[in-house]
Amino acid sequence: MFALYGIVAMLSYFPGGFLADRFPPRKLLSSSLLITSLGGFAMYFWPTKANLYLLFGIWGFSTIMMFWSAMLKETRIIAGASLQGLGFGLLDGGRGLIASLAALIGGFLLADFLLLSETPENKALAINALILYYSSLTLTAAVLVWLCLPKESADGPPQVSSSLQLQNVTSSLKDQKIWLQSGIVVCAYCGFKSLDNYGLYATQVLNFSQLESTQITTYTSFARPIVALIAGLLADRVSSSKTIKIFFGLASLSFIAMALIKPDVGSEILVLVIFNIGVTFIAVYALRAVYFALVAESKIKLSSSGTAIGLISLIGFTPDIFFSAITGRILDSYPGFEGFQNYFLLMCFISLLGLTFAYLLAQKIRKLN
Repeated sequence: MFALYGIVAMLSYFPGGFLADRFPPRKLLSSSLLITSLGGFAMYFWPTKANLYLLFGIWGFSTIMMFWSAMLKETRIIAGASLQGLGFGLLDGGRGLIASLAALIGGFLLADFLLLSETPENKALAINALILYYSSLTLTAAVLVWLCLPKESADGPPQVSSSLQLQNVTSSLKDQKIWLQSGIVVCAYCGFKSLDNYGLYATQVLNFSQLESTQITTYTSFARPIVALIAGLLADRVSSSKTIKIFFGLASLSFIAMALIKPDVGSEILVLVIFNIGVTFIAVYALRAVYFALVAESKIKLSSSGTAIGLISLIGFTPDIFFSAITGRILDSYPGFEGFQNYFLLMCFISLLGLTFAYLLAQKIRKLN
């Protein structure tokens, strides 16, 4: 079911860009959230195996094709020319914060049902409560989007025609700036996915308990809203491309330090490793917060930004396909510190590659100004 969702979602990025340039973001976003929430209620009332396959396919369509490019385009419109970094920083930090708070409440809800007994009946009640909880949240978001976002007349320039959309696709495919941005997103997204293995690093290399490793990754995740906001402000102050270069450089240094430092030398070294883990999270969160602000800095027309974002996302999020397979093989082939040493060396190389893409993009942007 998750594989079906992933396939539909991956295929939805590019055509989602067409929709974002053809229809008002307000209508797309509210419709997307409404369909997603109704799917959740359908999951509650009719949870058959066949229906679940159908629902996961529908969610791949509703959460990506109707939502992703439209959300980013609307963020660009609302932020205006001078606050792109702050706009995208608030978007990433805000959704991270809301997700954490929603999960925290969901955890309490789950605990209430399972506190007395983890019987199959109680587990079923707990899962059903979570389904209703998240479906209700999504339905509320649909209403808020419809009421709070600007109406079509204030959404920006008129939506483009089919013939102009075809021209947008052709120009996007030929635009080297879009391909460089795609490379930047690939490298930054690899960095984001690399954070998933830090809990494993803490248990296998640092000899932490499962609880201690979970606490480290949880505490660092709460830095995401603050880091995203600071990165956004920095991007507006010095430019998004410079901010991207700064944090790719910081990520490169952090990953190479993780590869070279053996944490079993002494307690001071252990403190240094934990500090460096925090630095890695900061660099990765900062990159994720502002890389779509590059669309405006690259002078991509607003009328074709949906198409550009769809293409960048289609390429940029391909690590969902290959990253876990590659890194899993590296860690399985060399258990313990040696495996993670190779893993961090790979991440250092990817970060340096991202830095190179950012440098080349900055050169092209400089020629536009």
